[in-house]
Order: sequence, then C-alpha cells, then structure tokens
Amino acid sequence: MNKIKNESILITGGSGLLGFNLANIFKKEYKTFFTFNKNPTFIEDCNGINIDLTCHSKAFKIIS
Repeated sequence: MNKIKNESILITGGSGLLGFNLANIFKKEYKTFFTFNKNPTFIEDCNGINIDLTCHSKAFKIIS
C-alpha cells in the first residue's frame, strides 16, 4: 500500500476494540484521528481527541 497521508480519517470510539484496531490499520495510509470520551487511549502515529459526541456543537467543530 502507498502512504497517502494527505487524506484524513476520523474514527469514533478509538478506545474500543474495533476503533483501536481500525486506527492501527488506517494510520499506515491516512492521517488518522480518533475520538474517545472516558477512556484515554494512546495510538502511535494517530491523534486522539477527547470529546463527548452527544454535544453536537463540539462534534461539528471536529468535522468541519
């Protein structure tokens, strides 16, 4: 796979099993961001965002 890195992907639930594994897969090709709320998570070469996604105004700021 070619490293693109000029495209970004946002994964919600990065501290969960599925989100954590997806972030580790996608970080090879994309600039990867993930969200977490109560369980801080570190994923190498990814950017974690602590946010409560039920607060719509904060969620819209992330994706815009």
